[in-house]
Order: sequence, then structure tokens, then C-alpha cells
Amino acid sequence: MQFAPLLVTVVATAFVLGCQQAPARPAGEASPSLAPPHVSRALELKAEGDALVAKADHRTAVEVYRRAAALNPDDMSIRFALGTAYSFLDQKREAVEAFRGVVARGDPASVESREAKRWLAAVGVSIPPEPVPGSAPALKKGPADTPEKLVGGRLVGRMEWPGVDPAVRSIRGEMWIRGAEALTERVQQSRPISLGGKYHFYDIPPGQYRLTATLFVAPKDVTVWDQKVAVQDGQLTELVLTPGTALVAPDKFPPPPAS
Repeated sequence: MQFAPLLVTVVATAFVLGCQQAPARPAGEASPSLAPPHVSRALELKAEGDALVAKADHRTAVEVYRRAAALNPDDMSIRFALGTAYSFLDQKREAVEAFRGVVARGDPASVESREAKRWLAAVGVSIPPEPVPGSAPALKKGPADTPEKLVGGRLVGRMEWPGVDPAVRSIRGEMWIRGAEALTERVQQSRPISLGGKYHFYDIPPGQYRLTATLFVAPKDVTVWDQKVAVQDGQLTELVLTPGTALVAPDKFPPPPAS
């Protein structure tokens, strides 16, 4: 592997961070997962991904880390672990996106941010310069100031459906965004969803995409939306999914009865 020495450092860092965030349970105390019960589901998944990396199953680890990142996109330890797994698979573009996200949105003083910068520098990816020591700190931008520069683009929205309140009962499913042109054909990301709720995709390379939303209902899953969407670099795109744009009408797909 081209960057093997650096990968050793990155993996060692990820391992230490994983140990810090998923402490061992007391002896004799059983647990159905790899993380203690007070830890969020996102960190439970991260612990599962860490275990897969330890077994060198990096491809499965990527899928687990992606699910964890979907649940908590603001946890940079998860995004750093995802980048590490991608780097082991020689998926440079995906690793760059993950590590750039850590640098752009994480604490500059954190271990993840420092190691992500080292990796990016090693593969020749430019990163913003560090502030000069002793210089005046940058002022925090207010609502009327220029918005922060996004890494790639962001796609957010909600799913509207009559008779469905996700706060009362969750009708779960999965949403996929897939590249729909040559520039984006390698991009594929998924998110767990709940009908009537919101969704988001962060750090998406600009271009044309196909967005699908499938709900897990009996007797078989139902794909409710399948739409095209364009994502702009450095911009926020909002797409509201409604019955008017759905593949099935509300009278053909009423809310499933409560179990």
C-alpha cells in the first residue's frame, strides 16, 4: 500500500480513540452490543466498526461506520474512523472526503484533526493554513455574516405523508443517494429514515444524483420516492418529498396499522 507507514499511525490513533469512547464493562456484566448501554447507537456502531477493523474486515467496517455517521454526522471520531477504513481499501477519493470533513468541521486541536491533516498532506491534498500564533482569533460569524464554506454540498429535506407522525410511531426505511452522471457515478450513500421525518446527506461532491426512499413494511418493502436532484458545491440544497412527487398515492399506501 502506498501510504502504509502513515496508515499505521492513523489506525493506531483510531484504535486509541475507540478505546477511549467505548470503555469495557465490569467483569461478569453481559451486554448485547460492543458498547455499554449508556452509549448512543452511533457509538455502538462505531465500536462494532472498530472490532471489524481489528479483524482487517475493512469493507464491512466502512458500511458500519457509514451507518454510525448517518446517526451522528457531527461526531468527528466516527468520520475519522470511516476515513481510516476507506484508506485501507485504497479508496482514496472517499478517504479524502472523510478526512477533509474532519479537518473542516472538527476541533483543530483534536487528535483526529491533526492525524487527518497529516494523511491529507501525505497524499498531496491541500488544507487550509494554520492560524499564525499570536494573531487575533477569528470572530464567530453571526446569522447576518457570510455562511461557512461547505466541504462539497449538502442535501437536506423532509418527507411529508398524510396521517403519519414520526413522533408517535416510526415507519422506518432507508434512503439512498446515488450518482447519476459520470462525475458522480461512484458516489453512493445511505441513511436510515422514518416516514414523516427529516433526512440529510453531508459532504456530497457536486453533480447530478438519484434519490430513492424505501420503507420497510409488510408484506414487502415499498419504494415511495425516486427523484433526481442536483447538488451544488459549497451550497445547501433542500428537497421536500411530498405525496405529489411520490411513486404511490396516499390512498394506495395508507399508514400501516400499529402493531
